[in-house]
Order: sequence, then C-alpha cells, then structure tokens
Amino acid sequence: MVRLPRHSHYKAALDENEELARLSLELTSGVTGGKPGKPYVPLVGYDENAVRLDNLLDAINALHETVVRRWSRRGARVGSNRAPRPVTAQERVKHEKAMEKLSNLEQQVLGGR
Repeated sequence: MVRLPRHSHYKAALDENEELARLSLELTSGVTGGKPGKPYVPLVGYDENAVRLDNLLDAINALHETVVRRWSRRGARVGSNRAPRPVTAQERVKHEKAMEKLSNLEQQVLGGR
C-alpha cells in the first residue's frame, strides 16, 4: 500500500473514506493537517505531474501579485489566487471538528443569540 502512487484508485478511495478518516483521527489525535480547499478536486488522477503544475501555477501567481504590489501607484492588493488541491476525508473530518468547536464556543459566548 505504501508503494502505490497517490493517484491510484485504491489510495484515492482510502483518502476519500470519511469513516476511515474518523477512526484514524481518533487513534492519532494531535497530528496536524492542511486546510481543506473550497472547490472539489478528485484524488483519482491527481499525480505528481499535477502537483508540480499546481506548484508552478502558484509560483507564477505569487510573482504576479508581487509585481502588481510593487509597481502599482497606490500599493494595490491583488488577492492570492492559488490552485485548488484535492482534499482527503481526513482533512474534511478535521475541518468539521474544528468548525464544531468554533460553533460551540460561539454559542457559549453569545448565549444562543
């Protein structure tokens, strides 16, 4: 399993399985992960070439942002435009848990308003 490429159907199915992600998080609490992106990008077919192309696109966009900020007369801000990445079920579960904690804190502070 370790030697299978990330873009294989088996690895993608494991990464998209939310029940497995919940069990894994319960067993390995405290492991940090990435923040899930908004658009859906499938894991199947997202191979090393796609990763490299996304990184290249991000670098070009960062360079564009820097040039616009430097040479604009009023210091114009250009929003960061990064390529969407696939999100695993484990990352989705972590995000759900974080949002649940935030919602609970919000209810405590605001008193159910």
